[in-house]
Amino acid sequence: MTLQDLGALGELVGAVAVVLSLLYLAAQIRVNTRQMEEQSKALQLASLNAVEESFSRFRLPIMSDSEVANLWKLANEEYDAIPEDRKAQADMMLWEYFYCWANFMTRLESGIAAAPDAKERLRVNLIANVRKSPGIAPWWEANRDGFRASFAEIVDEALQAPE
Repeated sequence: MTLQDLGALGELVGAVAVVLSLLYLAAQIRVNTRQMEEQSKALQLASLNAVEESFSRFRLPIMSDSEVANLWKLANEEYDAIPEDRKAQADMMLWEYFYCWANFMTRLESGIAAAPDAKERLRVNLIANVRKSPGIAPWWEANRDGFRASFAEIVDEALQAPE
C-alpha cells in the first residue's frame, strides 16, 4: 500500500467519522427538542396549577366562614355599605381577588400559561364577574393604580360595558 493509498483511506475514514458525528448530533438535537417541549408543557401546567391554587386559597375562607362570606357578598353588592371596622378586611379580599386575576393575566402574557383562547376566556370571565358585582366599582376606582395598565384596561372595560 502506497502513501497515496493510505491518504485516501484516511480521507474516507475521516469522511465517515464526520457523517457519523453529524447523525449523532442530529439525534441529540431531536432528543433535546423533545425534552424542552416536555419541560415547557410541565412549566405551563405548573403555572396554571399555581393560579388555581391562588384562587383556591382566596375562596377557602369565603366557603368555610359565613361571616367572611357575608362580607364578600356585601363588598360585591354594595361596597360603600361595609361597616368601617370591616372595611380593611373587605379591601384585602378585593386586593387578593384582583391579584389572582392579574397574576393569571401576567402568566398568559408571558407565555408561561399558554392555552388556546385562554386570554380571551380570562377577559370574558373577569368581565362577567365584575359586571355582576356592582359594589366593586367604587373600590376599583380607588385602587386601580395598584395594577398593571393592561390588566386595569380589562377591568375598566368590564365596569363600563353595558349589561
